[in-house]
Amino acid sequence: MAEFTQFEIYMILNQHKPLWLQSIDLSKVSLIGIDLTDAYLGQANLSGALLHYANLTGAYLKTADMRDAILINANLTNANLQGADLSNAKLNSANLSGANLRSTTLKGAFLTNVELRGAYYTEYTQWPKEFDPKKAGAIEVPPDSSEIKNEEIRNVIENAHKNWKASL
Repeated sequence: MAEFTQFEIYMILNQHKPLWLQSIDLSKVSLIGIDLTDAYLGQANLSGALLHYANLTGAYLKTADMRDAILINANLTNANLQGADLSNAKLNSANLSGANLRSTTLKGAFLTNVELRGAYYTEYTQWPKEFDPKKAGAIEVPPDSSEIKNEEIRNVIENAHKNWKASL
């Protein structure tokens, strides 16, 4: 659990945006409905955090620990979750459109009605058993796709999305 008082958490989260919170420990903290748009949360500990309805649009969550986090109805559009651990997280009805899920761990995650249109992942991304990310609209990119220019990734994603849409 985080070592902050409720007042300290309030003060930290109400600074000028975007927030820079690298490696912060907000484990098991209630952040329901919080606006963390474009926040820098690389290597943050959000394990067990309550993030229902949170806005994490464009947030940088690379290698964040989000095990057992509750992200029901959260908005993670275009979030960078590369290498993050979301094992057993509850992402029901969350929006991960356009999210970077390269090498992300989602083992045991709850993904009912999750929106993954345009999210991209690699063969190293770990999904829950029997979950088909392609059916959910996610796009597999090569493992070395970090070397691909953004425009090329966008083209790969757009083409895959068109093919996915045509298959419906």
